[in-house]
Amino acid sequence: AERAPASITDDMRMGSGPAMGGGSLLGKRPAAAEADPSKAPAEHLLHLILQDCSSCHSKFRQRVP
Repeated sequence: AERAPASITDDMRMGSGPAMGGGSLLGKRPAAAEADPSKAPAEHLLHLILQDCSSCHSKFRQRVP
């Protein structure tokens, strides 16, 4: 925490566009991204969202000097 920047820059912010990997929050695979989320179990959707969040946050943690 002591190495964390005082504020976040624009490139660190979550935008209104697609997820950082260029995919959907519903998954990186085309079939998963096109799936109707209302038909998937809530636990599965939360797992996919958590994967995206973890991926981006771990990239940020690696960039902090």
